[in-house]
Amino acid sequence: MVDLSVLNGSGGRAKFEVAHGSRAMFTRTLPPGRTTAELPALQNATYTLLVDGKPRGTLTIGAKAGP
Repeated sequence: MVDLSVLNGSGGRAKFEVAHGSRAMFTRTLPPGRTTAELPALQNATYTLLVDGKPRGTLTIGAKAGP
């Protein structure tokens, strides 16, 4: 389980997605303000964080820590 804190500063509702390739792994409509999304178990990979269909970041699961 991954807890991800998301800030929606648009003043309206926003569609939040976690995608791997072209496949959405998690989708939620966010209310304005800060909220927490609990993501289900994700496989080791790099995921794209999308807000209203636009890439806004990445989430890497299973990476080795260090320089």
